[in-house]
Amino acid sequence: MICNSKISCLSYSNEKQNYLLSSDYEGIITLWDSEVGEAISTFKEHEKRAWCVDYCTKNPTLFASCSDDTTVKIWNENVPYSALTIDSRANICSVAFNPYNEYEVVFGSADHNIYYYDIRNAKSAWKCIKGHKKAISYVKFRNRFEFVSASTDNTLKLWSINPQSIDISSNNINNNNNNNNEMVQLIRSFSGHLNERNFAGLSINKDGDFILCGSETNEIYTYYSESEKPIIVQKFGNMKDNVTGNERDYCDVNQFISSLSWKNTSPNVLLAANSEGCVKVYELI
Repeated sequence: MICNSKISCLSYSNEKQNYLLSSDYEGIITLWDSEVGEAISTFKEHEKRAWCVDYCTKNPTLFASCSDDTTVKIWNENVPYSALTIDSRANICSVAFNPYNEYEVVFGSADHNIYYYDIRNAKSAWKCIKGHKKAISYVKFRNRFEFVSASTDNTLKLWSINPQSIDISSNNINNNNNNNNEMVQLIRSFSGHLNERNFAGLSINKDGDFILCGSETNEIYTYYSESEKPIIVQKFGNMKDNVTGNERDYCDVNQFISSLSWKNTSPNVLLAANSEGCVKVYELI
């Protein structure tokens, strides 16, 4: 599959396993059939680089995208134009559907804030979540009521949504909560890795116990969800020499981890890539 621009994000459909979405630096979202390697359709409303795309788990025809054009867009894969546009007035770097609710979307912004929306009432955010000191690069859900954010302030943060602010029977967000400060609470901050400039990856394993992030030291950091400091720091290593097949003796100090993903069917296996274009598979033992 060939894209005409740099790819920023990928998202597989949970229903149609051959359906793959990509976002790119031209702002185009492409739906691919990964079995035949061809594009099915393209979505071209973003005016600048699109950073992230995410399929909705509960309603697999829906997906969200975000862009440097300051917008988050909600799409139906069968319709060429967006169903909803949210303008946040700042660059948006990451967006995620709540995997347990098709109406809840969270996104991270360059204005250092996280925004939580009910897309049925998208005139304003249900909650603006403050706590990071720099741009938010990733947001990922850990479970129904918890999600993790990553920022270029060298931290990850685990947040908890107050279950009392959600009507579980109808999946409605209670916008009349009298204590707005308790709607979302910071549970824990994770620190130890270096991340000040780049998108260094974030992934949470299927069980929600282990959180991966990359570092600008070309290392992979594994955090246990109940501990603020990393439990494992894995050096990524250098590229192999094309002639000898051995790992190079020298290391480019500008290398960093660029992408990470746990294997869904095996909670201890992960895939990691770095800025030099090297991809490795690891197992947590």
